Amino acid sequence: MKFRNIIIVLLLFFSFLDSHSQSLSKEYVFKSINEHQGLSNSHVQSIFKDRLGFVWFGTANGLNRFDGTRMRTFFTADNDSSTLSNNYIWKIFEGPEGNLWVKDINGDFDIYLLEKGYFSRNINFYSQQYKLKSDRISMVMADQNNRYWFAHPEEGISVYDMQTGTTTYLHQNSSLAGSLSFNQVSYMAKGPFGEIWVIYQNGSIDILNSQTLSVTKRMDLYAYVDRGRMLEWELMVDSSGDAWVYTPTNNFGIFRVNSLEEKITHIHEGSQPLALNNNLVKSIIEKEKGEFWIGTDHGGINILKKDGTISYITHNTDEGTGLSDNTVYSMYKDDNDIVWIGTYKKGVNFYHDGMMRFVHIKNGASQESLPYNDINVFAEDAKGNLYIGTNGDGM
Repeated sequence: MKFRNIIIVLLLFFSFLDSHSQSLSKEYVFKSINEHQGLSNSHVQSIFKDRLGFVWFGTANGLNRFDGTRMRTFFTADNDSSTLSNNYIWKIFEGPEGNLWVKDINGDFDIYLLEKGYFSRNINFYSQQYKLKSDRISMVMADQNNRYWFAHPEEGISVYDMQTGTTTYLHQNSSLAGSLSFNQVSYMAKGPFGEIWVIYQNGSIDILNSQTLSVTKRMDLYAYVDRGRMLEWELMVDSSGDAWVYTPTNNFGIFRVNSLEEKITHIHEGSQPLALNNNLVKSIIEKEKGEFWIGTDHGGINILKKDGTISYITHNTDEGTGLSDNTVYSMYKDDNDIVWIGTYKKGVNFYHDGMMRFVHIKNGASQESLPYNDINVFAEDAKGNLYIGTNGDGM
């Protein structure tokens, strides 16, 4: 596609921007996009890359589309139904025909028609077109069989098949084996082996066979959360088939669900040997196989590896190329292995392993910083020690 090589464009674009880099959290160099580069708002709640290669940022004030060099912004407009109905964007999903289903803070959807370039606010029209159980929708997900799963907050799931134009309804039915455990669906995710994970508002979890659309395994979080408490859970299924479950509005930490062993591991600030530095988890991605980046509220990014280690990337005021904010609301890994990070107040950060890793060392509050910024000369001795001569503060 036209924007397939977006990483090359990004590197060229940001090479022209002023970079105040320093000690990069010892390993990671981030680039940033904020209001100075055209972002409509620095509170970035959601990120998605569409099939044309555009990266979309949902913010507290407007929707943004980034092509690697330019930002286009979308807002609501009075008396124009082809615009957004609300400027506070909560989630972005891809629906049938590649159209974007944009969810606002109130839970209402607008649909961005990708080929036409404008929005439709008529959710009832598309609900009827796809024969959905209800026009009350909490999320949309595509599976590996060209079907779209629409979660309803009170009425189960509608599964729309693009090839046949038919819709199957999944709901709780105590007399039918393999039916959903409950109707109050909170979130869905697809696994690496074609399975579909569903978590309900009460913390119950179903795993479905995507061919038969029936439940094959049931688990729950009742040992950790009151069964009667209805919450907005989210989950991500990794490349090994384990699920990672959290709620972005409650400080429960994160749960690793191993379906093969039917084992649940609760990881939080007080857990051992792996402990988070903050219990309020906002997002998670699998950066690479067995390595998970967990975005937290005021704890930056916790990097957890299945080999049994955990480390943390946090904001450092002395590091111009470090993480710009410790509150990470959203993360998205695209098909070019770029990790996009949406923060609470500092816009977007993004990271790629191939980015140049120059370290800019200067005077700052850290004990590892230079005592003086005016440098005249360098020298290296036979043991590899580097001597730095300053203009006014010695060597």
